[in-house]
Amino acid sequence: MDTIKNYLDNMFARLPDTEQVRAAKEELAQMMEDKYTEMLEEGHTENEAVGAVIADFGNLDELAESLGIHLGEEEANSQTSEEYKEQEEAQSDYTKQSTDQTGTPNGPIAYFVKEKKEKDIKYYYNKPLAHFMSGYWSIVLCIYLIWSFITFDWHITWVVWVIGAIVCALIEHVCSIDMDQDEYSRIERLPRSRTVKVYTGILTAVTVIIIVMTSLFRCTPLGSITLDSKSVSFGQTLKDSFTRVEVSDNIGDITFVTDEKAFIAYEGPEQYQPTYTIEGGVLKVEPKDDSLSFGINFGEDEQTGSGTTITIPADITLEKLSVDGDYGDITIESLKSVKTSFNLDAGDLKFEADADLGETTIECDTGNIVLDSAKFTSMDVESDIGNITLSGLGNLDSYSMDLSCDLGDITLDSKDCDRTYKQSGSGDCTIKANTDTGNIELSSN
Repeated sequence: MDTIKNYLDNMFARLPDTEQVRAAKEELAQMMEDKYTEMLEEGHTENEAVGAVIADFGNLDELAESLGIHLGEEEANSQTSEEYKEQEEAQSDYTKQSTDQTGTPNGPIAYFVKEKKEKDIKYYYNKPLAHFMSGYWSIVLCIYLIWSFITFDWHITWVVWVIGAIVCALIEHVCSIDMDQDEYSRIERLPRSRTVKVYTGILTAVTVIIIVMTSLFRCTPLGSITLDSKSVSFGQTLKDSFTRVEVSDNIGDITFVTDEKAFIAYEGPEQYQPTYTIEGGVLKVEPKDDSLSFGINFGEDEQTGSGTTITIPADITLEKLSVDGDYGDITIESLKSVKTSFNLDAGDLKFEADADLGETTIECDTGNIVLDSAKFTSMDVESDIGNITLSGLGNLDSYSMDLSCDLGDITLDSKDCDRTYKQSGSGDCTIKANTDTGNIELSSN
């Protein structure tokens, strides 16, 4: 308790000796003693108890209002700038008394930055590292948001949290202090570093700017926004036959229709103009240029959209349709396929009545999924952000279902269900749907 008493005396040394200040000091002393006793009764060491008391009550600037005293501007500035130096002097007496415990006079200093929860406080030998770790998770969050909104690879960027947790665990394992086993001479509480605040503030501002920019540009990846792009249009009859269709890295809307002959048409910026090849019965459609330029549309002209229409011969049934889209809406007006697969980063997916999709799998990061009376044998949907709406299904009791949503509602024919719903159907069709943020709605009509 001598360390705490010395520290308390130093906290009030610059304040006038008035009845109000003396009362506040006695009140704070009692609070410190209660906390110290409580920590010892819980089985903590004396060192840990002292550290916890100073962490909770060691800043008079934060406690002044609750204690009923007023710090003038000069006194407050003096308190915040010098109280940490005085803490070393106040704790030096305690150092002499702790040679037979964990702390040693010749040991290094244990630094820490006060956290909201006592259990979250970590002690480090290195002062800059203690400052850095105080803002660690804020930095990780900004990195995650910046990477996600620039690339829209939400299915990949989540690994930032895994890597961040591993790095944090390694730093704490290697560099943090075990207060019961490691040697140290004293505990020093650090104010939150101005440098850390400045850098995290700048990083936060950059993050907000990127989020606002991507929102203004219809949530497109930053790489797809251009200042000036030449608009082109073309149409081409596909003479070679095919039974599989693969569309990859597409930017822009895609519409699938059926007619007598196979045909591909495009209208939009030249840089997104797709190319196609037919080899081994596979129609492959991919961007003409993989590199994407950067620019900003300030509102003088609307951003030019791009759209591709792929016509499938009405008399064939595809073995598989596979679409991997970066940005843009996908519409299936009519076609027949044994298997269909969709992987979308950002965009809506719509199936109309004349579509026969067979065995269907869908992964969508951001966008709504709408099926209107289309046929399928099985439907497996994974969505991060967006609603899943399946209508015109007929008798819902005939479907085996496995539905779940984290933030949203599940509705079957306007009847609300739990956020996790399962049923065994009387028929062969299965529906599995999961969305992290969005509603799932199924209806017979």
